[in-house]
Amino acid sequence: MRAGLVFTLLLALGVAPMVAVADDRPVPALFEFTYTNPTGGITEIPDYSLQWFPLEQTLMLLDPSDPITNLEFEITGLTHGAPMDLNFILLDPNGTGVDPIGSGIELMDDSGWFGDGFALEDVTLLFADKGIELPHNDVDAIQPFPETIYRPDGPGMFSDFYGRSIGTAPWYLVVIDDAVRDEGSFQSATLRGVPEPVTLTLLALGALVTLRRRRW
Repeated sequence: MRAGLVFTLLLALGVAPMVAVADDRPVPALFEFTYTNPTGGITEIPDYSLQWFPLEQTLMLLDPSDPITNLEFEITGLTHGAPMDLNFILLDPNGTGVDPIGSGIELMDDSGWFGDGFALEDVTLLFADKGIELPHNDVDAIQPFPETIYRPDGPGMFSDFYGRSIGTAPWYLVVIDDAVRDEGSFQSATLRGVPEPVTLTLLALGALVTLRRRRW
């Protein structure tokens, strides 16, 4: 499908041509918890490993006692030779003190595929409950993943955290590489509170971008 046709379809649907990446969204963050490498560089994902990363408060425009209403999660600069090896788990501050693995939600669970053509190279992935499904086999997996919005693989959804106080304690990202031979890295990981969920406008664009990449 040609880019001009995609643009025409967007206009026919009444959809503004927006890029579905967090940095370009017209939705301001109300709070953020972020992990970046203390050295300022990339964070390695070693082959066959399990790592914990604290997401520290970097923005708070609300009272920390206010309830969580809408969340999204962004990981930037994601590179990996076999994304099917990766698992991302988000853990809340309260749950990590009691039952770390049982308290979180699984954002990404063995998504994509492996082998030539399926590697991720400096990709930004954005997760929200109303996103589209991640690819999970060699038919759906494409290189790179379209930079649109994906819903968590589960178990669990962001809505599991709604109604809890925002707080100021770190959240945690657990990164698991559960197979041998491939390794990777990422630049940053950010959990955001936003005023409203991801919009259908962004989802429509994401679906069209996916279709365009598959047919070109």
